[in-house]
Amino acid sequence: MKPALLCWKKSRLGLTHFYSTRDVYPFDVESGHCPAGTKEKVNCRPAPEVPQTKDMTVGKLGLTPTEQDQIVAFLKTLTDGFTTPYPDSNTFTGSCS
Repeated sequence: MKPALLCWKKSRLGLTHFYSTRDVYPFDVESGHCPAGTKEKVNCRPAPEVPQTKDMTVGKLGLTPTEQDQIVAFLKTLTDGFTTPYPDSNTFTGSCS
């Protein structure tokens, strides 16, 4: 799995935000080279490493922050007994730090 996607998977909200906005802010740059005034994974999405593997069914869902929160609330109702290895799994800060 790509390191960038691993970062997004640290929180449900981060993953929901990724799939809602992935194609909204596309830039033809490599990771770490977003234009000045943008922030990677917030309002700059570098080009995929392997374009042929990009799922075109999601990426520009146009979800509002409220709708993203509602999806996360629903996801929290699902359980299989698995506990997440990330202590900040319910917190999205806009970065992987």
